[in-house]
Order: sequence, then C-alpha cells, then structure tokens
Amino acid sequence: MLDSGPINFHTIMAFVVMRYFGYLRRDPDVLYTRWIGVLNNTGDLRVMVDGFINSVEYRTRFGRPSAAEASIPRVKLVAESA
Repeated sequence: MLDSGPINFHTIMAFVVMRYFGYLRRDPDVLYTRWIGVLNNTGDLRVMVDGFINSVEYRTRFGRPSAAEASIPRVKLVAESA
C-alpha cells in the first residue's frame, strides 16, 4: 500500500514508466494506462510489481524466480480472474 499519504497522478505515472524501464527495459506499451488505473484504484504497488515480474516477457528475458521466490503467493488482478 502507499504509506506516504496522497500521491499525485504524475507520481503514479512516473512510477509506472520506471517499472517498464526497470523490469522490462523498454518503453511503456498500451497497458501503461491500465497500470495507472490499477494504482489509482488499489493504491497497492505490489499488484503492479507482481504483474511485471510474473509476465511472460520478464520471465523469458530473465528466467523463472528461485524456489524461495516462487513460494511467495501471487497477487491476482481482477481482470485475470474473469
């Protein structure tokens, strides 16, 4: 959860862009606005980070997580459960 009080829209946009650069090492794609919406609705940064590190793109590039990392429960997005 976001602990430091209210965060403005520009901070959320910057956070999402930095996850694309940091985790996927590329510019944002069409899902950029979806991730901004997720953060606006939930305020939970873990949901987005989980989405990036469990993506096919990330795992293809960097491999699967270790056994210790794999034992951490995965957060599901509402759109994934439908």
